[in-house]
Amino acid sequence: MQAYWAARDAANVRIAAAAEAGLADLQPTDLDLTDGGNPGLLVTGDADHTPILILNALGQRERLWRWIVLHLRDRHRLLLWNPPGTYDGPSQPSGFETQVEGIIDALDHANVGRCHLVAWCTGAKFALRLHARAPGRFRSTTLLSGAYKNWSEDGAVDSDSELWDSEWEVRMERFVARVADEPRLAAQISMILREVATGSTLDPAAFSDARAFAEAVLRLVPRSVQPDLVGPFDSANSTLRYCRQLRDFWSHDLSPWVAHVSGPVLLISGSVDAVASLDLADRLGERLAAPSKHVILPGVGHHCMVERHEDVAALIAAHVSGQSARVAQ
Repeated sequence: MQAYWAARDAANVRIAAAAEAGLADLQPTDLDLTDGGNPGLLVTGDADHTPILILNALGQRERLWRWIVLHLRDRHRLLLWNPPGTYDGPSQPSGFETQVEGIIDALDHANVGRCHLVAWCTGAKFALRLHARAPGRFRSTTLLSGAYKNWSEDGAVDSDSELWDSEWEVRMERFVARVADEPRLAAQISMILREVATGSTLDPAAFSDARAFAEAVLRLVPRSVQPDLVGPFDSANSTLRYCRQLRDFWSHDLSPWVAHVSGPVLLISGSVDAVASLDLADRLGERLAAPSKHVILPGVGHHCMVERHEDVAALIAAHVSGQSARVAQ
């Protein structure tokens, strides 16, 4: 197994330049949201190829998808959506429903009718809402490491809903609440997270609460993706916007949307994901009326499309084509 991972890492190094270059082919749309934000839709691939809409997570940039873009762009038209409002725009970023409308408007603007849907992390909740908002528009759905926080049972208040929360969600919810009460913490967290992620050193006694939070959060993901994880904390302003986005995102109960999901659904999770709940992914698979399958990748964390990009890309391509794929266990 060690030899396998060593060979995989060596292969990643060889194709890294090609993966980075592929991001340069992503072209932004010129459509604006009604509140002044940009829908963040990037497009690559031949217009005649099968369209796949990729929903990124709140606060994350397209670099995390470089491997998937590399593997899929030759045979598919990829439309990658970065949720707007974390890094720029109004101080009060676009709300959840406005972002959903922005996705639909962006698809219409790009002349995309029915398409396949791929979503990661918080993007998975957007995917479920899109099925309810635009029934029948999505031919298949692939949900990677989905974050499904706030799911009541059949629309009723679920007193045990917080028991489903992942370690990351528990820590982030506490932090978001503190930032709402003490906005000055945003600047401290921004500085400390970037320091810990880059390995630079400041006084370890400084901002001990912020440092403890930063170190605990960063321990949940591999070192290689830590710089991407801390992106939303690039500045005090982006930190505040990100916290407001998360609070709004978590306030929406997904239970009314599940029944609207149509087409086959593939759920992909990492067995050691500490950011998203595998139990909730299983719960979703059980409650979907649409046919579904849950693939769990052993030893993989939250960023499955980075950690096992070859396998994830193969699973997506097979699912989109109506076939199945086997991956190394």
